[in-house]
Amino acid sequence: MASAALLALLSSIAAGQAQPAFEFFVVSGSQNDVPSVLSGTSEREDSLNIEICDGLAKGEAPAAIANSINLPLSEVRSRIASLVQAGLLLAGAADSYTPAFPIIHRAEAGWFTDIDKPLIQATVAAIEARQRELRTHFHDVLHLQAAQEQALSLVLFGDVLFDRWQTRHVREGFLPGYPPARSGKVFYVAALEKVPGPIGSLGIYTHSEARYGEVAVITYGHIAVLDPFAGRPPESVPELIDSYLAFARGTSPATTELCELGFVTGGQPAIAVVSQNAYARLPEITSSFTEELLRLLNADRPKILAAYQASRYSPSVSFQEFALWWYHFFDAAVVERLIRDQLITVPAVGYATLIVIPAAVVQKVPATWSAAVVPTGPGSVSSSP
Repeated sequence: MASAALLALLSSIAAGQAQPAFEFFVVSGSQNDVPSVLSGTSEREDSLNIEICDGLAKGEAPAAIANSINLPLSEVRSRIASLVQAGLLLAGAADSYTPAFPIIHRAEAGWFTDIDKPLIQATVAAIEARQRELRTHFHDVLHLQAAQEQALSLVLFGDVLFDRWQTRHVREGFLPGYPPARSGKVFYVAALEKVPGPIGSLGIYTHSEARYGEVAVITYGHIAVLDPFAGRPPESVPELIDSYLAFARGTSPATTELCELGFVTGGQPAIAVVSQNAYARLPEITSSFTEELLRLLNADRPKILAAYQASRYSPSVSFQEFALWWYHFFDAAVVERLIRDQLITVPAVGYATLIVIPAAVVQKVPATWSAAVVPTGPGSVSSSP
C-alpha cells in the first residue's frame, strides 16, 4: 500500500507542482512565541517563503523571484511584507532585503560539520570512555532486556546525551540564551534545504513525539519520516498499540500487521515499552554528561565564534542562532562516529522507537484511546530546548 507521503508526491508531480525545496525548523519556549508566518503553514508555503528569502539574499529582485517560482509579483510582495513584519527579513534600500535567519544549503552541511573536527573526536572519546557507566545507568532506569537496550542505543547516545533535554543546557551554558527578539517574539529558526532520498534535514538527528491519548510514541533518527505508522489512518493507531502491548505482555499473539510494522523480530517484541515514571528519569543521564559536554564546547568557543564571524551569516544572524544549528550538525557527526564505532546500533527502519505509557497502563490497557496526534518532530515547535 502506498504511503500518504508517496501519494501526495505522485499527485503533485502529476499536477506539475515542484516539491518543497526547503523546510523551516523552529524552536521556542511556547507556541505564543512563534510568528504566524511560521505556525500552521504547509511545507509548500514554508518552502516558497524560504525561496523568496534565499533569492533576496542573492540580490535578486522581487520580480525575478516571482518569475522563477511562478507566483504573481503581488503575492511575492505580500509574502515579503509578512516576513518583514515577523522580523525574518530586514529591509534595506531600493527593494533590498536580508534574511535574519540562517538558510543552509546542502553544500554547506559539510562546512558546518568541519568547523571543529577535533571537538567531534574529543566528544566521541569522552563518551566511549564512559560507555559502561552510561549503559548501566540506562539499564537501571528502564530495566529493559539487553536486545531492546541495544536497539535503543541511538536514543541513549543520541537523543538523551545531545538532544531532547540537553539542548536546553547548551542554550543556557554555551550559546548563551535565545537570539534577540524579532517583532517581540523570541525563538530560533533555520531553513534547511531538502535533499532527495530517505535521509532528512541535511543529516541532522531529530526527536519526534506523537501522542495517542496518554500513550506517547517516541522516535529518534535522521530519516525524513520518523513515524512507524506513516500512511495509516490516525484512528487505527491506538488499536495497533493496544495489540502490541498485549503481545509484549504475553497475553496475545503477534498479528501480521505488527510483524509488517517491524514491531516483532524473531517472534519477540522489538519495540521497548516503558512507563512515564521511567521515561521521566532519563534526564538524569542527560545531566550526568552535561558538565563534560559544556566544558568541551566552551573550551572551543573561540573557534566556533571565529567561524561565525567569518561566515556569510554574521551580518544579520545572531551568534546564538548560528551556534545552535552548528551544534546540531556537530552532534549528528558525533552520533555518526558512535555508529561507526559500534556503540550505537541503528534499527533496520533507520530510527529508534520507544513507547511510553502511564504506570496504570503497564498492568492494564484501556479499551480505547483518543487518536489525537500531537507531533513535536522535525520542523515543528518544541518547548524543551
